[in-house]
Amino acid sequence: MKTNDFIKRVPLFFLLLQFVTAAILNFTRSQAFLDFDSALALRHAVEMWKDKSIAFANFAPVSSFEIDCPAFFAAPLYILTSSIGFSYGISHTFFLAVFCAVVFDVCKNSGLKFSYGCLANILILTPYTLGQLDYFNMLFISAGQYEFRAITMFLLIDLLLIKNFKKKRSLAVLAAFTFFLGLTTLSVGSYMLVMVVVPLCAYAIASAIFDKKSVKLCQIFLLAGSCIFCIIIIWGRKHFFGVSGRTQYLCTYQNLFDNIINCITGVFAFLGAAVKQSHIKVGSLNSIAALAKLVFFSVVFIFQIVVIRRFKLLKTSPVVRICCIFSAVHLFVLSVTDTRYGSAVFESRYHILWILENFVCAVYCISVYMNSLKSDENGKKLRVMICLSTTAAILISNITGYININKYNTQYTDRSMQILETAKENDVSAIILYGDDAFGRNAHIIRALDTDMNALWINDNCQKAYILDYFWGAADSAAMGPANILVTPADKFKELPEYIKCSYTFVKEDENDCYYKTIDNKWDIQAGFPVYLDYSEDYPTTPGFKKGFDPDTKERTLQAEFISPGDANIYTYDICVELDRDSKEKNTAELILEGKDCTLEDTDEDGKLSLSGITLRQGEKLKLRLQYGIKTDIIKIIYTRTAN
Repeated sequence: MKTNDFIKRVPLFFLLLQFVTAAILNFTRSQAFLDFDSALALRHAVEMWKDKSIAFANFAPVSSFEIDCPAFFAAPLYILTSSIGFSYGISHTFFLAVFCAVVFDVCKNSGLKFSYGCLANILILTPYTLGQLDYFNMLFISAGQYEFRAITMFLLIDLLLIKNFKKKRSLAVLAAFTFFLGLTTLSVGSYMLVMVVVPLCAYAIASAIFDKKSVKLCQIFLLAGSCIFCIIIIWGRKHFFGVSGRTQYLCTYQNLFDNIINCITGVFAFLGAAVKQSHIKVGSLNSIAALAKLVFFSVVFIFQIVVIRRFKLLKTSPVVRICCIFSAVHLFVLSVTDTRYGSAVFESRYHILWILENFVCAVYCISVYMNSLKSDENGKKLRVMICLSTTAAILISNITGYININKYNTQYTDRSMQILETAKENDVSAIILYGDDAFGRNAHIIRALDTDMNALWINDNCQKAYILDYFWGAADSAAMGPANILVTPADKFKELPEYIKCSYTFVKEDENDCYYKTIDNKWDIQAGFPVYLDYSEDYPTTPGFKKGFDPDTKERTLQAEFISPGDANIYTYDICVELDRDSKEKNTAELILEGKDCTLEDTDEDGKLSLSGITLRQGEKLKLRLQYGIKTDIIKIIYTRTAN
């Protein structure tokens, strides 16, 4: 093999090394990578496959259906094998191969040689940052929530660059684009239309204006069809599934300047060129890597501007024009939109699409500049300098990235596995986590590790269970069942209400937590009629119920106001109140449901009150009121759905 041939193949060898490393990580470390969001996505995917529906009843999706990520396609394998590593490994490796193939095709249709296609993929596959909402997790490990969106973007760019649509290969790209666009739009709604299709429509319009010639008919059909396709899916998503997605807001004028600065800072933070943690020491490997990436990406950005202007690439290169317009639209939208709801500064992951596209543009600019250099001594020196600096930046980013992956903090997964193991040893199907804010993540990880387990994090005042992408009715006592394990730091158990504490017996203590077990569950966090389920229970201690005393009747009162849950269907319910009453006390209880026509049955002989035939629609405001004597106690209130 000649030296020149070997040098040309180095990018391919390095890309294959990255690909194999990413595959091995997914096969061996996926369970360790579980975090708040990815655990939610996995459990959500499992439930969708089990129910054979993406919008099944009794589930609480937050912002998307989460069907546009490798986790969704890993779920069937996870159900069959119970192995997160195997299922994620297969799914991620397949879609990573698809991703690289699409990027190669974009580079080929841009006129780049194969080695430059390898370089573009190398830049994309580098683990610049690692974390729940960071670069590598968003694409190639964990749930990979942005991988399909990036594939969709590159497929549409690829189609815009194709010159001959008659080839079978072009039709295959079109079919793949239709599939991914439909899937991602159904999952996330208007995001794909606004952030992918519209910017590329802007490219077509700008090309027609500046080139003073009409856009190709095939491109008009492609972009117009994409817009119509997205609008139809968005309409169907809201009409049939009742999901409209997360609402975004414009940034206020007081915060606009700060938001623009944060937007720019977010680019460097997302690529690891600006550190997020305050404990990074000057002179450490991570600090050197951050500074190297800061210099490298700053130079690359300036280099792109110089090359684009010098060689007039906006006029001659479609891929460069696409990149510039796509980036400008994204930066404008992100600068005027408030995206700090999940971050103190900026949700930097929103930069991901235009950054990926910019990697291809940067490689194109490098190719143009390298080809323009003369064959003399100065030209050779410049080529060597560009190659060495690019190689150094890539090596530093990859080495530090994979070192950080190897050191990935698994404390949440380890703690979750310990809790789950204790729950199984005590033969319970519900886990209550209380007294530690970190338990929010543990609850989701536990539900991903065991898809039959109901795990809930309850806040310090015992008034709220954090559900998110999980069952609406999970925090009702009927769903929890009679037996559960309570996990809490040692000093927190004493803070619990007495009626909760008295039902538990101590099980054990480890380095983090104390474990208690009950077979007579007293937790009930959701008041009122069952959410999609057929049965629910309330207690006088259920959040939302208020106790009082009526001085006119000399009776105690218990009342609650709530909005009827469910869907667009009409349901019929019965209410039964179990009482503990003194037989000598007469006329001791009355059950009132304001605003509804229903039948009252006061059966003194068995200590029960009941209302039957209550017809409810979704969203009705209800007021439940109980009046009972001094010597009467309410055991529980039972709601049963009888018909719809």
